[in-house]
Amino acid sequence: MKLSEIVAISGMPGVYKVVSQHKAGLVLENVADKKRISTSMRHRASNLNDISIYTADEDMPLRLVYLAIKEWEDKGGEVPTSKSDKTDLENALGTVVPTFDRERVYHSDMKKLFSWYHMIKADLDFDSLKEEPVVAEEESQSAE
Repeated sequence: MKLSEIVAISGMPGVYKVVSQHKAGLVLENVADKKRISTSMRHRASNLNDISIYTADEDMPLRLVYLAIKEWEDKGGEVPTSKSDKTDLENALGTVVPTFDRERVYHSDMKKLFSWYHMIKADLDFDSLKEEPVVAEEESQSAE
């Protein structure tokens, strides 16, 4: 599974794989329990490929954060869960992203970041994260 296939839905816990699209919204599959749901256009879906973490320099895409977490975990680092305390979450994120902005990245953001990582790591194609995503010039201009 690629990061570009996964979305977070505002107001709904967890992350979802986009199965298909229909006239009124999306058909999604919960990554954790594999249950399918249908959403309407009023639900705001955020593609995980479009999410980034605030740093002292420039924002770091989530795909690079997850690559750093995977490398750290492979070297024996213990990835915290959403139930970990604030200090553990900050220390872990500080290890993988030393320049993260401690004032703008909230505790709730860290909980989501690590929770989502645990949900998708078994199925995620980490090799695809190394590739730079291709963004059409039109899309990048319309996002500004």
